[in-house]
Amino acid sequence: MSQLREIHLVNPLWNAGGGSENRTIELFRELSPHALVSLWSNSQPDPALARLFPIRRIDPDSGSFPRGGTLVFIGVYKPPGAWVAAAQPQRTIVVYNTRTPRALVPFMKQLFDQNVKSVEVVYASEQLRQQTKLRGVVEPSLIDLNRFQPRREDKTLVGRGSPDPAQHPTAGLPEVQRVGRASPDPAQHPTAGFPDVQLVGRGSPDPAQRPTEGHPDVRPFTVGRLSRDDPPKHHPDDLSVYQQLIDAGCRVRIMGGTCLATDCLATPYRAPPCPPDSRIELLPANLEPAETFLHSLDCLFYRTGPNCWEAFGRVIFEAMACGLPVVCHRRGGYITSIDHGISGFLFDTNDEALAILRRLQADRPLRASIGASARAAVEAMFSPAERAKVIDYYLL
Repeated sequence: MSQLREIHLVNPLWNAGGGSENRTIELFRELSPHALVSLWSNSQPDPALARLFPIRRIDPDSGSFPRGGTLVFIGVYKPPGAWVAAAQPQRTIVVYNTRTPRALVPFMKQLFDQNVKSVEVVYASEQLRQQTKLRGVVEPSLIDLNRFQPRREDKTLVGRGSPDPAQHPTAGLPEVQRVGRASPDPAQHPTAGFPDVQLVGRGSPDPAQRPTEGHPDVRPFTVGRLSRDDPPKHHPDDLSVYQQLIDAGCRVRIMGGTCLATDCLATPYRAPPCPPDSRIELLPANLEPAETFLHSLDCLFYRTGPNCWEAFGRVIFEAMACGLPVVCHRRGGYITSIDHGISGFLFDTNDEALAILRRLQADRPLRASIGASARAAVEAMFSPAERAKVIDYYLL
């Protein structure tokens, strides 16, 4: 019997809800039946991930670092370190999943300085490869289509039941509070005066009891998004879009949106306490498992700030897998994977976005049709044949 190949996956793993972390974990799951796969963190890993996965810390002083085999750096967030020379990998791969050329160039140079003879590059999207202009392959971030699937009420789309949310890497995380300077007096807060905002954090009611949950027939048309709770992840014009949506009778849920109430934008808001019928919820990141949150929506709206370019946009494809129509800014590595008007929508301006969202609000059959096409698109994107290509690449 031939010996299994050793593969070392290196990533900070510092955020259980992060895109690169989820790419790393899904790659670990996909490759583990076929190779000896180890997870390495060059930072302090998120406790939620450390509880569920065998993550090892890179500590050159104690001799703890990958040795031999295939060394895969997922992201270029931290310099590779002098330990790479001692590791003597047989093969070295860099997964370039953020548009950060000023980090990529020195990262590659340091690898070559550590006697790495050849480095392969894997890109998160074709757009990123074209912008970088280095040879390499394109590999989408794998998504578990059993975990991310349409909610059970959507009879035409439902497959096997969703897995137990308790098995999700973010399960068991405490409800997160905003971290930073103390909140000012609500009357003096820069967001005061905005009547339709609710910030949800520690002590918030059970998500299942919130008015946004429940059967889609008995709740307002609900638009939402999820991401890191980080100002650059949000576009300055988004709050205007949200306000016009609630004026039209919609509800808006933003998981990873508490930064909007403090550090992100100066648009008038209202800090807690909020009225019980608030139609915008600003939730901390990872408050709910991603699939649970997506099942509370009727549509995903997504764009990032001018200084944040999504190389892949994992949450978009998770939403599509859940059978949701996605309405996304025409700027990012995901745009070639969305067939406008068929499997989702792309927009350039606020007016275009609002017109699409209002159309979806008024047309349930259109939502179902777009959602079904979205699900079919990701099933093709992450089919067994496509997953086999990923496995074969790392087993070369």
